[in-house]
Amino acid sequence: MAEAEDRENRLRILTAALEKRLEKQSFDLEKLNERLKEEIEKRKRTDALLRECREIFYSFMRHLPAPAFIKNLEGKYVYLNEAYKKKLKPVSAEPVGKRDEDILPPETAKQLKADDSRVMRDGKASNTVETLKFGHKIQQFLTVRFPIFKNGKPFFLGGILIEAVGNKEEKKQEPNTKNESAPAEPKPVCLKQASRKQDSVPGLDVQSGIRRVGGSRQLYMELLMSFCDEKKNFVREFQNHIKKKDMEAALISAHSLKGSSAMISATDLSHAAKILEAACKNRESEARIMEYLKPVAESLTRLIALCEILQDREMPHCDNIHEYKVNNAENLTVLSELFKRLEKSFQELDPSESEICIRDIRRYVDAYPPESEIGILFQDMVKQKDNYHFVEAGEILDRLARKVKLP
Repeated sequence: MAEAEDRENRLRILTAALEKRLEKQSFDLEKLNERLKEEIEKRKRTDALLRECREIFYSFMRHLPAPAFIKNLEGKYVYLNEAYKKKLKPVSAEPVGKRDEDILPPETAKQLKADDSRVMRDGKASNTVETLKFGHKIQQFLTVRFPIFKNGKPFFLGGILIEAVGNKEEKKQEPNTKNESAPAEPKPVCLKQASRKQDSVPGLDVQSGIRRVGGSRQLYMELLMSFCDEKKNFVREFQNHIKKKDMEAALISAHSLKGSSAMISATDLSHAAKILEAACKNRESEARIMEYLKPVAESLTRLIALCEILQDREMPHCDNIHEYKVNNAENLTVLSELFKRLEKSFQELDPSESEICIRDIRRYVDAYPPESEIGILFQDMVKQKDNYHFVEAGEILDRLARKVKLP
């Protein structure tokens, strides 16, 4: 009897333990089911948001009239909107997965690859005036390139092409019987006229150029300086094309110079380049073409000198930034806002926004000598940002703000 009761007691204890354990497991299972339901709902919301973002992106890109693209790190197209596909249709029915060198002329592909590499290397947006040939058309574009970041590093390259006014189909140009076929006598340029108050000088209509880019003086000045830097070796490169008997490359170079100089309203240079382009189209003699190159070289030399004057007028150099830039209520407010935006971009680990802010701040800080304390602090901050050390960059920014004596 005693032994039977002992077995029954142990059985009851074991049963109670199992029931308690089963109850706990049921509770844990219920909690797990609830978490699973939450995860499923969360995944559904994420998928719905992703679909919505895709629909917005593709709808926007489908109706965007400007050609747009995305390339991967290998330079292959991973996305093109309908406008860009239409442009590339004469040279490639399906450009996705291909590089520029697979579908465009070698000179054009080489130019685009260099521009793409610079943007991805520097990790910042760039505006470039480019000449592209699609089928029988040579066209001028203002190309806006920008890096697309992943985990803080450039992962894709995005771009939008803004078509310049005056693009038209290439066709054989009849020899001119008017005086336009002769090299025009360049107008003398008085560099003293290149001031902010007097923006229209012989050979360069700054106000007209600003209107061409939507009224942004800053964008116009960037394009102007970029143009002078990109075209400084034009004459030597053009001469090499002629020596190699590469008239196609010479024609594209002259057309590019004509279009890009018109974009910045460099009237004398654009006119001289137009005549040079006509000579290349008509396959005139090498000696004749070199004669037409002379006024182009003279106009380009003067324009580069003029750009240097304009750049100095836009950003005068002084020993103390407060003498020119900061010691001004309006500029002090602008600089203070830029510092706040930069601080926020560091906090959000946003390299693209921080690069834009640093570019704008540099216009003020460059007034300091590089070896000055502010100059050194600024360069240290840029270095930390370039290495994606945003916390350290933010600390230097705080010291820089105190040193510049921002409110």
